[in-house]
Amino acid sequence: MVVDRRRLIFLVSLTVVLVIFGGSVVYWLADGAVGTPEEFRDRVASIGLEVDWVSVGPRAGDGRVETDCGTVSVTVNEIDGDLWLTANGERHQITSSTVDDLLSCRSQ
Repeated sequence: MVVDRRRLIFLVSLTVVLVIFGGSVVYWLADGAVGTPEEFRDRVASIGLEVDWVSVGPRAGDGRVETDCGTVSVTVNEIDGDLWLTANGERHQITSSTVDDLLSCRSQ
């Protein structure tokens, strides 16, 4: 009886762990199999925006950018596959001209 009870507890525990893990995998796949924070940083850097990251995840991050007029706090988000930059209270889709405007202080 004791062996059967331990086995039952083990099987229930294993089932709970597998359901949680399986649910996480299904959620991750349904969410588009998001990448890593490192991949997000690399994607932002490839556009020409060098950010001193304070916090970063696979789809968003906050940090600081050195511009011609000083340090600017920025937030970068991925929305529907596109990168968006929020700085100085304004949000724009990131393009090379958006980055140039930010770095040269034309966006202020």
